[in-house]
Amino acid sequence: MSTSLREQMKQILPELLPARPQDAIKGTELIRLVKFRLDNKEYSDATIRYHFSILSHDPTSPIAKVEQGQGYYLRPTAFIGTSQPEEYRRLIQGQLGEEPVSAAQIDRARRNLLKFQTILSRSFLAESRSLFLTESMASDDSLPRHWKLSDAIVVTWNTALESASDVSSKRQHLLDPGELMLRRSLGAPQYQLHATNLLLQTDLKNCHEAFFRLLSCGSWAHASELLIASPISDGRLAKELRTLAGQFGIGVTSFGIDLGRLDDLPSTEEIRSMNEPEFSGVESILQPQTLATPTVRAHLDWPLVQELKQDYPPISKLFDWVAECLTAGEVYPPKG
Repeated sequence: MSTSLREQMKQILPELLPARPQDAIKGTELIRLVKFRLDNKEYSDATIRYHFSILSHDPTSPIAKVEQGQGYYLRPTAFIGTSQPEEYRRLIQGQLGEEPVSAAQIDRARRNLLKFQTILSRSFLAESRSLFLTESMASDDSLPRHWKLSDAIVVTWNTALESASDVSSKRQHLLDPGELMLRRSLGAPQYQLHATNLLLQTDLKNCHEAFFRLLSCGSWAHASELLIASPISDGRLAKELRTLAGQFGIGVTSFGIDLGRLDDLPSTEEIRSMNEPEFSGVESILQPQTLATPTVRAHLDWPLVQELKQDYPPISKLFDWVAECLTAGEVYPPKG
């Protein structure tokens, strides 16, 4: 079995990186040196540079990025191990909290997260957006899945999305055929993809993990966003979220939901099958507040997309589904 690119780079980089930040090596030169040492010479420059970026934010990796300037150097061993800051220990361990939780609490959180996802899925359609959930396990287990695949992809359709009902009262969401044809003729993008993670809540202790996790799994997309169900009432937390968002170009939106109200809502299946007047009552619990808008890239990182499609079936399904919707001129619910 071949060693993953990440693990190869962890072995190779200590021999290539200078020890002092003032001697930092530029990314282009480091890519050239790394390529000579890799088992597979076919990795693209963009893919290798992407791994530099991700590994430089991992305090257990050998590579560090110069803070003020360009280039990479060997991470000092003082930052690796038990002396590292608390937020980094939590990042590595994937912990969302230190207090033990019961099976009942986990089940409650799971139900409420599903309700949150379902409400967003229906609400987004009014804004010509779709929420595509990515819940399958990846074939490559060299990293925990949640570090390599976002919870969802928000697809923004760059054409008007009109709601209608057919004779069977089935809801339809139709893409404007005139706009589609015009965009195709001009070669203009027909959609935009945002890698998205969804949280019921966050705090000062775990918000760093949320950002680093999204940074790890969203660099291939047009943008990355963090969607938080609960309100952000702590001023220090709001400030920290905005600071992190500005640093990494990640969007942050709170939907202001009292989590107790999610407990009182009908089941996910009932919310999904509600008619529009019924759903309007449920949707009223959303009080969105944008804390930061994401940095939007003009293009997808296609070399990385191709690798993700090979390793992650949900990514292949995403692009197949988008193509089917554009061909049919109708946005179907994604298949599970």
